[in-house]
Amino acid sequence: MKNAVTGEGDKEKRNITRAYENVYNLFIEGNFTEALQQKKINDSIYGTSYWTPQLLYIESVYFLHTRQDDQAKKVLNNIIDLYPETPMSNKAKTILEVLGRRKEIEDYLTKLDIKRVEDTVVVENPTHLEPPVVGTPMKQDSLTLRPIKMSLADSLARLKKPEVTAPALVIKKDTARAAPATAYSFNVEAPHAVVIVLTRVDPVYVSESRNAFNRYNMEKYYNRKIDINNQPLNDSVKLVVMTGFENAAVAREYLEKVQAVASTQIVPWMPAGKYTFILISEQNIEVLKNRQDLNEYRKFEEKYFPKN
Repeated sequence: MKNAVTGEGDKEKRNITRAYENVYNLFIEGNFTEALQQKKINDSIYGTSYWTPQLLYIESVYFLHTRQDDQAKKVLNNIIDLYPETPMSNKAKTILEVLGRRKEIEDYLTKLDIKRVEDTVVVENPTHLEPPVVGTPMKQDSLTLRPIKMSLADSLARLKKPEVTAPALVIKKDTARAAPATAYSFNVEAPHAVVIVLTRVDPVYVSESRNAFNRYNMEKYYNRKIDINNQPLNDSVKLVVMTGFENAAVAREYLEKVQAVASTQIVPWMPAGKYTFILISEQNIEVLKNRQDLNEYRKFEEKYFPKN
């Protein structure tokens, strides 16, 4: 009970919230043993009152990654039961459906020609491969980046939707003046990439971030080939690199759209302070990886791509 004079009730609630936030960060940063121990202690004291759907989701991802499917199902069902009206509930239902077909999907994947880039699995031309059931088109699943069945109606609907085109890129007039010496070069017509920069995030959740953006791209940009893979910058910073944008204007339009929905639709479980975006040419990515200085690149980016 809250003491109106001392505010002890509010103080206790803040302390409990911080305890679970600590568990959340332990998971995100890959300290799984400690995260599980701390959550078990907290749960024994406070029950389920202070769980959040985001915390449960990242816990389920850990269990999925370690192939503890029964534990994952239990946590995913908790999301559905405790938070039925949230977007995380829909995501949990989707993953449970995929889990129920894990063996079927894995058996099917053994017959596919796949290309591995670090820990990324890219299925070559997935919509043109023979599916396990004749006449049933395929799409990819956000958790596994693997094909799952798609209805014929969905497939036909995709074919009818128009191509998305980007407007011309507007650049500050003062950028036409001579720029100071820099290791980076700017060419508005060069192919560009949109990069998610993740700081102190375990590879499990780096991969899950890639999966989430891959699913978003397949649903919203099905008529554009966007390649996506993970690239390390250093021990603490990882890059999820999306390429396939023919120039800066197209890349920037995409970036502005995903920035607006990332925290609510794409990676609502990722703490806001753990990720940022940059717009960068494919040539400059290699310069950034060699120089290892994100602040230097962000100053360059701001000159040519000022924030609105």
